Amino acid sequence: MWFQFLHWFTSAPKARAHVEHCAERMHPFVTAFDFRHESWLSEKRRHTTLAMERERGIVHIIVDAPGGVTKRAHTVWEATSPELAIMRL
Repeated sequence: MWFQFLHWFTSAPKARAHVEHCAERMHPFVTAFDFRHESWLSEKRRHTTLAMERERGIVHIIVDAPGGVTKRAHTVWEATSPELAIMRL
């Protein structure tokens, strides 16, 4: 199951709780979350977002975009699930 969150969905505590709730509801299905807002994978929050994905078995979606594209999550080349990897071009 692929969840795609819009660019205005920040990593605020309420949003993070919503993501965790979605992951719990979808268990035992493999889920992937596509974060569009840069706060999810910023230098400040990258570690906690990836840790949450690993702990809950969420597939990290690697986002790639041409240089100069703004209003997007950073590209983080990291796998959080042994079952699946997804790269969005």
